[in-house]
Amino acid sequence: MSKNFELLERLKNERWEAASRHSRERDAKAQDCPTPNLKTRAHAELSKLVERLFLSGSTSSAPRRVAFTGTGSGVGCTCVTIHTAEVLCCQQVGSVCLLDATQNSSTLRAHFNLHRTPGLGDALSSDVPLHNFAQQVRSNLWVVIGDGNQPDDLVPLRPQLQSHLSELQEQFDYVLIDTPHLVVGSNRLNAAILADGAVLVLKAGHTRRPVARLAIAELEAAGVKILGTVLNQRDYPIPEAIYKRI
Repeated sequence: MSKNFELLERLKNERWEAASRHSRERDAKAQDCPTPNLKTRAHAELSKLVERLFLSGSTSSAPRRVAFTGTGSGVGCTCVTIHTAEVLCCQQVGSVCLLDATQNSSTLRAHFNLHRTPGLGDALSSDVPLHNFAQQVRSNLWVVIGDGNQPDDLVPLRPQLQSHLSELQEQFDYVLIDTPHLVVGSNRLNAAILADGAVLVLKAGHTRRPVARLAIAELEAAGVKILGTVLNQRDYPIPEAIYKRI
């Protein structure tokens, strides 16, 4: 299935430059994650990706709560999550909530032109339902920002987070979670363990194969279903057979 996630190679050629210009998450600005052009080939292929992830098979078995996580900082996980959420919304399948579980929400806030407001951290420290912090940014897309008050390691807060995510899923048809990157080899996992599955974001020319394999192994050992991988920032062809070995 990972071959379907290699569509991001076309972004640079079609002036959808989010991946190729996104060198570091912390320095990203709004233009680094533009709204995808609905007429581009990249958008058409991303629609196929969304179809395979969320819309193929029976409704009861399709994942509704999907986490996106990277093998390290700066791989473009936030932009991948944003674009996936926007394309999913274009399918008019229902309501979508993008939850930012990271410490730095600057990319997401800039993309949707949002001010810093209470978010996940405030919800975790209170009894206020998480959907109360959701901001509507499209007709069927809501965003809960990471306000920086939540710890980077959310596992100790698993009971509270599980409760909030369950409540969020009752309010929205799909929940996409942008999670902190994995610290491979540390046995420290993130909110991906509470999702129906995870998409692992890799960076072409940067993520080493052993790191990718170890990340997948750690996620699977924690009971996280790997729904696929995104090879981000790829601008050269690589034989498909190579990716099947990861």
